[in-house]
Amino acid sequence: MQALYAYQQAVAADLLLAQDRIAAAFEPDLNAKVTPDRRLLEGQRKLGEAQLRDWHRTGEMPESGSDDQDVAEAVRNAMAYYQQLVKKEHTFYGGQLLHGAESIHDQYLHLLNMPQALLQLITEDNERETRRFTGPRFEVSDTARLFENAAFAKVKENEQLLQTTIKHKLQWDDSEELDALREAWQKEMKPDETVQAYLAGKNTGLAETDYETDMELLRHLYKDFVFKGEALPRWLESSDLNWEENRPIVRNLVLKTLKMLPYAADEKQELMNLSANWQDDRDFAETLYNQTLADDA
Repeated sequence: MQALYAYQQAVAADLLLAQDRIAAAFEPDLNAKVTPDRRLLEGQRKLGEAQLRDWHRTGEMPESGSDDQDVAEAVRNAMAYYQQLVKKEHTFYGGQLLHGAESIHDQYLHLLNMPQALLQLITEDNERETRRFTGPRFEVSDTARLFENAAFAKVKENEQLLQTTIKHKLQWDDSEELDALREAWQKEMKPDETVQAYLAGKNTGLAETDYETDMELLRHLYKDFVFKGEALPRWLESSDLNWEENRPIVRNLVLKTLKMLPYAADEKQELMNLSANWQDDRDFAETLYNQTLADDA
């Protein structure tokens, strides 16, 4: 887990900071009335750093080995400082671990809002171009079938998605994200043969058959232009440092959710969750994190 690795790196840096505390304690005072004994100070620094390393390796309090109270005090201060830093790292990276898991769930639900963001984007572009020129940039007839896509509508109307989107602010409202979606639509989705065939096609009049055709297009958009492709994957990677690691999980959640939305599903259909019982798994992850750190101590 990245949080554990980051924690270990931070703790290693904390030990160096504690050693710096000892070094600072034995820096020559150039303003002292008596000329500092640099050889003595250097010896005290080395002794203090050695005792700190021994304590860190064994967990046992260092034996003074001398009557030098300055060294003993410097080591005690460095140990206390190190323990204070480690405690902060423990809390911070434990929170990062849990936040990372929760952010995967939010990203998955955010991506489920992509179809509606796409329709809104096409509508806005059409209206903008209509005002600027004599005709729309994208002829309405070219994209009309997208606006009638029943799978798009079923995802949009899902109550759980609606509520969570509002609660966690998962709408597509970032300008750079929308620019990436616009680029994906114009350069990748719309010219695609499968998309063109769908837009040029007509419904059969058989509601369930037409719904499956609509859903197949939606799956195609996700598979080939969100989790593959150029513009959207590039944006996702730039906006989420953990995207490459999280992508297979998010992809699995999105595609499994679409399978849970057949023609007969209504707006109360429960969506995929990151865990069947997130609170229990959250507690387990926190316990596992703490136990792992305790075992490594």
